[in-house]
Amino acid sequence: MGFARNAEFPRWLTIVTALGVPLALVDACSYDGGPLAAVGIIGLAYFLLWSLTVAVQLARQPAADTRALGKTPATAPVV
Repeated sequence: MGFARNAEFPRWLTIVTALGVPLALVDACSYDGGPLAAVGIIGLAYFLLWSLTVAVQLARQPAADTRALGKTPATAPVV
């Protein structure tokens, strides 16, 4: 989780992520059908859009500066 601690995510992404928590709880209640069954597809769409958005945001982050970690690129560990 070091990448999340060092990454600078936009504030709107943090808010959208927090709004997804109650939706995920309601979505979990919809698995047995009943009146909340329609929420299941909404929860799936939300999760897919959120996953894509976070992936794009992570890909846009600049590479970590290894000099700030006291390592040269040649000696930095391969992850």
